Amino acid sequence: GAGILAFAAGRYVMHRREGGPTPTVLDYLDVAALAFAHGIIALLSWTLLAVILEDAFIGAEVFALPLLALSGTAAAMTAYIVFYSATHMDLPLLAVVLAVFLAEGVLAAMLTASDPYWWKDNLSALGMTNDVSAMTFNLTLIVAGFIVTTLARYTTRGIPHLIRPR
Repeated sequence: GAGILAFAAGRYVMHRREGGPTPTVLDYLDVAALAFAHGIIALLSWTLLAVILEDAFIGAEVFALPLLALSGTAAAMTAYIVFYSATHMDLPLLAVVLAVFLAEGVLAAMLTASDPYWWKDNLSALGMTNDVSAMTFNLTLIVAGFIVTTLARYTTRGIPHLIRPR
């Protein structure tokens, strides 16, 4: 949640600072897809770190107050990094967000697949079941498609128009 809110706030700050035309529906969809991608990247990254640390500290007692402090720190770090990403978004950073989102989303689907031999069919086998991994895989592809169209829209904005206004 912190990542999604921080990205939306960062884009709002940039829009207010730069002015520019009124955002269109596509601009709002771009921000929504990128905010979702940043939130999922943060969620999967922190979950991966938590699983690694859980396996490293088997049998360790967890105290409530330090856990709350760590959770708050993780949320604050996520918000800071995502806000920075939103306020410094350019084409290379957008491409990195797309690559990281695709890699983490597909990896999460692979690790949670109910069929351990999904790879014997093809990559699309990850999205053909009714479990969480299929939803993860399919949602990753849908949001990545939005990000690809965002990347294409912003890449072609600099191309001069052939038709001159009269």
